[in-house]
Amino acid sequence: TLVFSFSSRYLVANTGDTNVGNNWTIQDMAIVNGARTISVPVTFSGSRSRLMTDGEIDVRSDPVFPTQFGLTKFSKDEKYYLKIRITGPAIDFWLPAGDNTFGNYGDTGDRVATKWYNTAATTPSNTDLTTRYTATGTGFTWGYSGPKPFVLGNILEEDASVLAVGDSISSSVNDTATSQTWGVGLFQRATRSASNNDTIPSINLSVSSLRTDTFNNSVYAQTFIKYCRNAYIYIGTNDVNNSASFATIQSRFNTMYQILNNNRIQNKVQHYLITRTTSTDAWVTEANQTINNASFWGAGGVAEQVNAFIDTKLQDGTLHSVLTGNQVRGLTSRYLWLPNTTEDGLHPSANGHEVLAVPLRPVLRSFRAELEPLEVSFTDMFSVNRTSTATFFDRNGNMMTAPINRARFNHNPLTLQPLG
Repeated sequence: TLVFSFSSRYLVANTGDTNVGNNWTIQDMAIVNGARTISVPVTFSGSRSRLMTDGEIDVRSDPVFPTQFGLTKFSKDEKYYLKIRITGPAIDFWLPAGDNTFGNYGDTGDRVATKWYNTAATTPSNTDLTTRYTATGTGFTWGYSGPKPFVLGNILEEDASVLAVGDSISSSVNDTATSQTWGVGLFQRATRSASNNDTIPSINLSVSSLRTDTFNNSVYAQTFIKYCRNAYIYIGTNDVNNSASFATIQSRFNTMYQILNNNRIQNKVQHYLITRTTSTDAWVTEANQTINNASFWGAGGVAEQVNAFIDTKLQDGTLHSVLTGNQVRGLTSRYLWLPNTTEDGLHPSANGHEVLAVPLRPVLRSFRAELEPLEVSFTDMFSVNRTSTATFFDRNGNMMTAPINRARFNHNPLTLQPLG
């Protein structure tokens, strides 16, 4: 099954959890298969519309079943389109927004994923049509990014899902590659193989300029940890740049690790902080680079102390793996950038993101060998109401008993095929 999660709150780097500032309404929504031949309505507690109250988090749709598309299950790397019609309380209102991505309904020319219109002068086409929206009347006035839900679901075949906790480096800043289905940036690149397949399910909670303490205090971010098994961490750069002491960052990291553990994260991989430099030749050489605040980023500086602390967390078992980032470090000094891996001395370039993704790819896939039962229940996804216990056959053909108000995933005990 697939479930779509919407929120009317988001995480801001310097101020933490932030409400949108107004209510808004999902008028109707549909999911269309990649061939654009089948459209399935999406509902919320049986209704096509859902009022999103300011500040709500993780509002989940009713499940969409593969049988509605003539399938026995949803498979990895299948393409689907979401069509969502949203209205607001006034001409000027706020929405949580996500960046446009390749593969929307405009992928044959017009790549704007979101269109705005005046409801008094424009009528959009039916959401349930398999084609993209058209308009009668005044027409769509302009386009920009809009709400994009998290796609959740009931897993039939376990995989090593990964949550990213990070800042602008893991959120893809300066990765100029074309955004495909899996996204860009070192983390999203690592969730798929170098040949653009074998994808790992992921949720990326990285936010530009995010500090560790801001993540630790975010109810919004922590709401979604439970949907993943493992965590990738690239955070701390902005703690350093905001003059946090090593002791303060150490304490923040320990709190972060505990939050991830409390939310049942099984494995954590963390990247060293890299470096920050200025350059007089656009980072073409190492000779013309200068460390940006040596007490932060130079030998013995706060960043180096943080990296040494990360090593201790590998040694005591807190972390599964540590990545050094040596792929983008200078050959003459580890405190400089390797030429052709950055364009601003702060973030990896497109090439830098890719070379950093290379060692992360096998780490993410190694988690598959350590899969444990994911402790997110069906009722974490949506409500199940049943006043008694009930029996069912599990995926191994064993008869099991489901408690009151808990879901049953029944299987044919002979063929082990899922029955729903």
